[in-house]
Amino acid sequence: MTPFRAIRPTPLSLATLLAIVLVTPANVGAQNTPNESAPEVSITEYAIPTPGSLPGGIVVGPDAAMWFYESGANQIGRITLHGTITEYSIPTPGASLGRQGFLAAGPDGALWFTENAARRLGRITVDGSITDYPIPDAAPVPAPPTAGLPLGAVISGPDGAVWVTEGSTARLGRRASDGTWREIALADKHSFPLALIVGPDQALWFTEISPPNRIGRATPDGQVAEYDLPKPDAGLLRLAGGPDGAVWFGEGSFTRWGASP
Repeated sequence: MTPFRAIRPTPLSLATLLAIVLVTPANVGAQNTPNESAPEVSITEYAIPTPGSLPGGIVVGPDAAMWFYESGANQIGRITLHGTITEYSIPTPGASLGRQGFLAAGPDGALWFTENAARRLGRITVDGSITDYPIPDAAPVPAPPTAGLPLGAVISGPDGAVWVTEGSTARLGRRASDGTWREIALADKHSFPLALIVGPDQALWFTEISPPNRIGRATPDGQVAEYDLPKPDAGLLRLAGGPDGAVWFGEGSFTRWGASP
């Protein structure tokens, strides 16, 4: 596929709003920080060619470049470690709701992304070729859009498949390498799964953001466990596996951190 646009930008000032930001250690004084032991850094920003692109999710690709979602421009972007940006147009118009782009490095050497407004799953190779696949029986986009996302996070699973959260239908979706689609339905049809990771135990862990807030765990063969939080309106969004073998998550409504062993 022919790239939409490619440039080699120059570093810009901190006032740049739509940019890819690189933070590296440097011998410069840290400003406005109470922690004198914090590492000193330099910040370089790279302007994205398309105005209003709304850069969102960003991952390391199999080609050692950084790939990112431009939900405001309906594009997938790529930036090398030297700052050269290439943009690729998503064939499906209006593929993602604004600021809701999710993508991940797949198990097949390509990048996978959700088209949550179009209810499709996209795949882009490192040379920019894009294909997408409909989600079987996907729920329609809620009205208003802020009511929820038909598709949320996408990850490479521990079983070599691509997994997504299906918020509007309270399911986890799995696409095998041969294109076979399978789903795991959650018990609470209003639970709304969003974030999704492979945990330290090689299971799938996810947030359920509709009250009561829960942390969920699923094995690739479909065994699901759900854990209620002490605060039912904790405001869950993202989560990550910690170095201690636990899963960590933020409780945005209460400005707290939690961990699930």
